[in-house]
Amino acid sequence: LTVNNALSVTGTAVVLGVLTANGGITGPSGTLTVNNGLSVTGTAVVGGVLTANGGITGPSGTLTVNNALSVTGTAAVGGVLTANGGITGPSGTLTVNNALSVTGAAVMGGVLTANGAANVAGVLSANGGITGPSGMVWLVQR
Repeated sequence: LTVNNALSVTGTAVVLGVLTANGGITGPSGTLTVNNGLSVTGTAVVGGVLTANGGITGPSGTLTVNNALSVTGTAAVGGVLTANGGITGPSGTLTVNNALSVTGAAVMGGVLTANGAANVAGVLSANGGITGPSGMVWLVQR
């Protein structure tokens, strides 16, 4: 599924293949499940649960998930990643090039790389290590 303008999800959306949203994603109350790959160029706001079983790529956009973010593969977000419901990634890696903000718990099975500032209000667990090469500020409150 390729959407060149904008993708708006109110209910539940399940994409078995690759979802490419060149104009961003809005979903004030719905859930979005992508089983292959999720690519976002613009701004993505998901009000419900975002499950990306094939990873996430977003070279220039921002990603906001208000409920829960689950990533199985590799997630690379070029903009700001805001996960108000926490992050789970049992086997994947997460790279955020701008800023990472997590309100709940962040659990990554792979490597967490935050090139900007990282603000984690819950518990941060990265079993594969944490890297931040450009001088981050960590605020971890348990």
